[in-house]
Amino acid sequence: MPRAERIVEVIPATWNPADESVREIRKLRVAAYCRVSTELEQQQSSYDIQIEYYTRHIMQNPNWIFAGVFADDGRSATNTFRRDDFNQLMNQCMKGKVDMVITKSISRFARNTVDCISWVRKLREKNVAVYFEKENLNTLDDSTEMILTILSSQAQEESRAISTNVKWGYARKFEKGESTRQRSYGFRKAPTGEMCIVEEEAAVIRNMARWFLDGDSLERIKHRLEDAGIETTTGKRTWSTGTIYNILTNEKIMGDVLLQKTFTADYLTKRRVKNSGQQKQYYVKNHHEAIIPKTVYYKIQEEIARRSSLKKAGTRKGKTAQGVYSSKYALTGIMVCNECGAHYRRTTWAKNGKKVIVWRCINRLEHGTKRCHESPTLKEEVIQEAIMGKLHSLSIDQEEENFLNGVKEDILRAAKVVGGACTEEEIDKTIEELRDQLMDYVGMAAREHGGENWYSDRMRKLGLQISELKRRRESIREQEKIRDEYEYLDQEISRIIGETGGATGAEFDNIFIRQIVREIRVISKNKLQIQLRTGMVLDVNL
Repeated sequence: MPRAERIVEVIPATWNPADESVREIRKLRVAAYCRVSTELEQQQSSYDIQIEYYTRHIMQNPNWIFAGVFADDGRSATNTFRRDDFNQLMNQCMKGKVDMVITKSISRFARNTVDCISWVRKLREKNVAVYFEKENLNTLDDSTEMILTILSSQAQEESRAISTNVKWGYARKFEKGESTRQRSYGFRKAPTGEMCIVEEEAAVIRNMARWFLDGDSLERIKHRLEDAGIETTTGKRTWSTGTIYNILTNEKIMGDVLLQKTFTADYLTKRRVKNSGQQKQYYVKNHHEAIIPKTVYYKIQEEIARRSSLKKAGTRKGKTAQGVYSSKYALTGIMVCNECGAHYRRTTWAKNGKKVIVWRCINRLEHGTKRCHESPTLKEEVIQEAIMGKLHSLSIDQEEENFLNGVKEDILRAAKVVGGACTEEEIDKTIEELRDQLMDYVGMAAREHGGENWYSDRMRKLGLQISELKRRRESIREQEKIRDEYEYLDQEISRIIGETGGATGAEFDNIFIRQIVREIRVISKNKLQIQLRTGMVLDVNL
């Protein structure tokens, strides 16, 4: 079959130079990005100056349409996290609302090589140019990517060097015992660098400490603060139990400071992590004026540990969900079964249409006689009357003075036990004298011959004496802390009994019981054994 004749159809050109010239002169929508990371920037690079400069620069160009100035003040360029204006600008570019971005330099745009190249490529796909003024680079030019990679790597290395220098500077400050923290509840940093007490906030902290030791839970303290309209550091009137816990466990309130609790794990992400031994820490004693005495601070930490021990565990000792600390009832956590060692729990019995409050061993309550055979169930009213009656009977008429003196004698006896005749200064002086003797023996042994064994034996004995004195010095330091606690306890018990006075026999006082009683053992249905915080033990008949 013969092939059909080939036919060529010519399609005329439609290009018009005039139309192209119109397209070429289409005005570009231009936005600027600027950033100031610190207050140490020179004036020409400052935040306000940059905004003013770029606004004027873009609007004066007749071929550009002003698309805005996006500026981040005080933000690092090592990552895009929290650089709100930068992220907003990128979103505008990806939506096709910006044709070109102008920025001062690569380091202003990003000091992270990966971020810089990644964003440049994304914008190029959208035909959006980034122009770096200092380097005179336009990212739509194919030849610029290699140069851009090198220069952004240099910017990243510069950031790493800055981070290293900052860490070095902090380390030198820490070695001198200087804190870098500017603000902490109860304190402010003076121009001299010293931490000064903010008395209004310090009064709140003292109240927190008193309420907590009086038995209030963190939740109860939270409500107290909010009801009183007290503001947090940030000016809010809403408190959290976590904030209160952090304040009560912060060593700063007793005048000490622990430096480098956290550190920057990655200079690019600026992510800070808790220092759990990865880097050095510095503990500075007596760094500043204390808000509360050390003895009170240590009592708070002991009380926190005690409450934490009342866990939701369902263990053999019966520390279950309702064994968790409650600030409402003083007997919770201190009333213990003498047979199995479990705590007692407050329970409501309904009998003949009447409700009766009783306390029962948790093991006996949950597991029956398998774990606890003989623990009695005790009425709350009977327990309260017996306890307060015992304390009242010891603190009235002539026996009141004997009771108080007995408490104080217990305290003073304990303080004397941990006291000791030697002071830390005397031990230091003795150590120096022994060291001088040791050096004399070393010199004599070097000059003489034949008596090395005699000198060696003497030097060994001196070394042992010095080691023993060092051990005693550490022991004295611990004893002084304990003695301070006993003295504080003496003052507290005198205050508590003075405040409650003759009313102790009239009603059960939860605060009084929490502060003076360490433990109540249920010996039998007819007998309790009360151990006061001083160590005194009282037998109570029911």
